[in-house]
Amino acid sequence: MQISPLSRRGVLALSAAVALALAGCGDKSAPAAGAAAKAELTPVGIVQLVEHAALDACTKGVVDALAERGFKDGVNIKLDIQNAQGDQSNL
Repeated sequence: MQISPLSRRGVLALSAAVALALAGCGDKSAPAAGAAAKAELTPVGIVQLVEHAALDACTKGVVDALAERGFKDGVNIKLDIQNAQGDQSNL
């Protein structure tokens, strides 16, 4: 059974929406500052299938939302943003 391109796009859009919704869940308070917070950076990964203005804006929105909640790259988290360049095997 072959999946139509329209269905494939729908699945990708739904997956992106679910990922963004889950990224917004959680405590909105800033993490506690202290020696324990600086001892180890929590890794946060963002994977993007292709470069596209809308997907790039989503990635920027996630990074901005994290910063808004006190999570900054190199301070208390380590961001790892990857782009598969359209090659699903890279995901």
